[in-house]
Amino acid sequence: MPTEYHLGEWRIRQGLRVRVRLSEHQGKPRLDIRQWYMGDEGEWCPSRRGISIMPEHVGELAQMLVRAEALLAGKVPQRRNGAGIPAAD
Repeated sequence: MPTEYHLGEWRIRQGLRVRVRLSEHQGKPRLDIRQWYMGDEGEWCPSRRGISIMPEHVGELAQMLVRAEALLAGKVPQRRNGAGIPAAD
């Protein structure tokens, strides 16, 4: 795997964005989801705000995101008590 592979990003506001990338931390691969900010010199810099996910958890995260997308789109029935979809076991 390359040291870093850019998967995508979105703008939060002027000078602040979220980047999703595959990277390495201490020689081990990670999925990194992190805020980046515009530095004083005009370069993008990673902030401490973010999360680094180990490869064995990426599939679980993907399943959670699919469930979240369905719930947000109104495609998942709500529980009668309004609590939303049940948590994964």
